[in-house]
Amino acid sequence: MSKRKHIIWILILGVFLFLFLYKYGGTRVTPRLGDAVGYLTTVGEFRAEEVLELKTGDMYKQTVTGTRDEIVGFSIRFGTYGQQVEGKLKATFSDVSGETIYGEEIFDTKDLIDNQYRLFLLDQVITDGLQKEYEISLEVLSLEEGKQLSLFASDENIYEKGDLTYQDKEVKNTDIACQLAGTSGFMQKWYWIVCAVIIVGFLAFAFVAFVKKCKLEYIYLTLGLTFGMVFVLSLPPYTAPDEGTHISTTYAFVSEFLGEDPIFDEANHVISRGTDGDIGGEAQVSLVKFHDLYEAVKYPSGDLERDFARGGKLDVPFTCYLPQILGVLLGVLLKFSGFWTLYLGKVFAMLFFTICIFFSIKLIPWGKMVIMTVALLPMSMELASSFSYDCVLNALCILFISYTLHLICKKDKVTWKDFLFLGIIICVIAPCKMFYFLIAGMLYLIPKEKYKSKKTYWMMNTGILVAGLTVLIIMRFQFLTSHVGGATPSAIEDATVNYSIATILGDIPHSISVLFNTAIIKSEFYYNSMWGNQLGSLQVYIPTFVITSFVLVLFTAGVCTTREERVIYEPDAKFRLVNLGLSLLMFLGILAALWIGWTPVTYGVIEGVQGRYFLPFLPMIFLSMRNKTFLLQKNIDRGLSAVLFAGLTFTFLYMIPYIVQ
Repeated sequence: MSKRKHIIWILILGVFLFLFLYKYGGTRVTPRLGDAVGYLTTVGEFRAEEVLELKTGDMYKQTVTGTRDEIVGFSIRFGTYGQQVEGKLKATFSDVSGETIYGEEIFDTKDLIDNQYRLFLLDQVITDGLQKEYEISLEVLSLEEGKQLSLFASDENIYEKGDLTYQDKEVKNTDIACQLAGTSGFMQKWYWIVCAVIIVGFLAFAFVAFVKKCKLEYIYLTLGLTFGMVFVLSLPPYTAPDEGTHISTTYAFVSEFLGEDPIFDEANHVISRGTDGDIGGEAQVSLVKFHDLYEAVKYPSGDLERDFARGGKLDVPFTCYLPQILGVLLGVLLKFSGFWTLYLGKVFAMLFFTICIFFSIKLIPWGKMVIMTVALLPMSMELASSFSYDCVLNALCILFISYTLHLICKKDKVTWKDFLFLGIIICVIAPCKMFYFLIAGMLYLIPKEKYKSKKTYWMMNTGILVAGLTVLIIMRFQFLTSHVGGATPSAIEDATVNYSIATILGDIPHSISVLFNTAIIKSEFYYNSMWGNQLGSLQVYIPTFVITSFVLVLFTAGVCTTREERVIYEPDAKFRLVNLGLSLLMFLGILAALWIGWTPVTYGVIEGVQGRYFLPFLPMIFLSMRNKTFLLQKNIDRGLSAVLFAGLTFTFLYMIPYIVQ
């Protein structure tokens, strides 16, 4: 009877959630259904280097090929040289034969805006335009003498799927800047797909947590998969921090795995399939980005030849991108288009992160809610659903912490298998970002009695630390030697150089001032960017009250303890000292690395550090807060999990204004 009541309440809350999502977000998406937005551009802004001067009697015709079923209009880009020009033009949109006219308009040139597209709506909406050829014609009926009016055009044949004619004669190596336009109605479909994921996830979460009362790792699994997919769908490729470089590196490794050589061009850019360029590298979360995605999802596999130049490749081992590599490799082997291949990489990354956290929560004997909360922070979720190697780094660091606490509290003896497993994790972590291998210092908290001898204790634990340091030196040897030997050119200011070890140690008072200024000026940014106050390349702002809900849950999970957990293990002074000391060393190491590797000598603060760099050791800090004062009479993890669900739902809702505007 009690379970029936729970199920009824869950269904009622599910209906309420649906109505809330409809009212809050659905109304933001719906009003834009009638908007016409350009999605296919023949000549981009930076390639329109030529102009075609217009005069009375001119007739230009540009053929274009539809990349989407829906076409509601077209746009042409004009240049008026900052003047108002009197005259009349006629724009027509028809099939390539000219027999079927879909839209025609005679308009005054005085209404044109310099260097802007002029939109023309069709008389009838085309619903089957994919891969069909159409013709845009522009006829100059009259034009004021002495005034200039022109079309923006390219100085070469950039748009290969169409041709330009003037007075019915072909004009070679030129295309005019024009667009096809569609509505943003597809965003309503996208919104309700994401909402369906959230609603189904809520029903699964409520059933697992409050009806079946499953263990916390299974509660996390429902939340991790639900909001992992929400973040995959809401934050497109290239929008996570530095994701463009991570995507290039992943594709380079995939090419190496397939034995394709060479994988670089003369400019050291990674070369991948032509279809992999279907999605642009813009880092902004915007409606334009989603228009590009909607266009790309309709593309067939297209050009499978390796002729698309990406960015550069990072000097890190392939293990830093293993889940993303597997996803992209599967897409390439199955000859998927660039869209589906990219998203396979994101989904595989999300699944890897979710599986690692699942076992982390399962293994850790106490503080499970701390692990779960850190893993579900908005910033953690963004990185977990991206191509960034922070996905692998965060997952493995959390898994290392959990496994170490498992050895401290649960396992009777430490074996060589434990040593091998933890050693592999450290060797993967070390070259991703420097100083994270220090997390292996937690191993010294394992009681010596669990080893065969004290000698084994020191050899195994020190061996893992040395292994991590060795891998770091080998993989980052060039970085270390270049910055120890002297200053390197700045990537921020061309005319100066970065700090070096010599400049830092040579002027101690100034260096102390830099550290002090950094603490004062950057601390708020570190705090906000660690939780996820700014997502999507620090562009999407999540309100403070949403972030505060995560902070309160994590603080509660860290400070409070239950009687059952106190029986398992009670942190002592040594535990706190080791964890907080290691966290401080990693924090200072991150500052030092960006100080000498990124900050120009003319700057008074350390640049390049973001709060997301602290996520790998954040559990160590909050686990050290556990104390005897805040003793809970019963476990409240399920209630805290519900708060996390609500916080992540609001996080998604606050992404919408950036997506639909």
